[in-house]
Amino acid sequence: MANLWVNFWMKAAKYGIAVAVLLAILPLMASAELFIGHCRDRLPELNPLGMRCAGPGAEVIERALAYTGHQVEWVSVPWARTLYMAQRGAVDILPVHSMALARESYLLPIHYGSRSRSVYYFARAASTIRVASFDDLFQYRIGALRESFYSEQFNTAQGLDVFYATEPDQLINMLLHNRLDVVVTSSFHEPDLYFSNPRLTQLEYVEYFVNERYFSIPLASPMARHYQDIQQVVRLMRDRGEINEIYRLHGVPAPSRNPPLEP
Repeated sequence: MANLWVNFWMKAAKYGIAVAVLLAILPLMASAELFIGHCRDRLPELNPLGMRCAGPGAEVIERALAYTGHQVEWVSVPWARTLYMAQRGAVDILPVHSMALARESYLLPIHYGSRSRSVYYFARAASTIRVASFDDLFQYRIGALRESFYSEQFNTAQGLDVFYATEPDQLINMLLHNRLDVVVTSSFHEPDLYFSNPRLTQLEYVEYFVNERYFSIPLASPMARHYQDIQQVVRLMRDRGEINEIYRLHGVPAPSRNPPLEP
């Protein structure tokens, strides 16, 4: 606990956190709790390393919890299982994700920035498939990662024939063996696996949009009682530029307030 206090004041002084806010959250320091957080392989923002979660996304959470007197214990868990456990309150904090409509019923979101997102579609290199618009996808069998958010357009579309897998390699193998016609990926889902594969070809249609980024506390978690305090601290960290500085020190582009749309 002593170390928490020392780190708290050192970082508060370094980043110029308002004295009024510090005084408002000081009572929380006497009731420190341990959050269970789920880490996953989402480079460069998250990287499970044994009992640690490396990367700027994890550090933002660790620092926000320290400012409110708490700590986090990281466990490496696949994303689909994390969402299942979150609905039952069996995990306390989820890092680095989008807030798809389906998640709003069981997650308390904490916004930390925005990024531009591109959604891509791939077919076999020798394929005659052409996708020039979203509507063209309805005639094909599409592979996607289970419980992943690509875009509201894709995730809420009615009538798409979608097969869900747990790993990108599984989707690519199924595509190459003619068990899928198309696979979807995005700038957040290891797109280099697809772009670098000479046996795949990118299809014409690409969706671009600004994607708000969050970490969250499950509504069913007992730690949900700390939600307002942690949200307040993260907002302050964002406004003071502390989140951008964390990302800069990790050599990762910071989540912007007004990211430019690609292409």
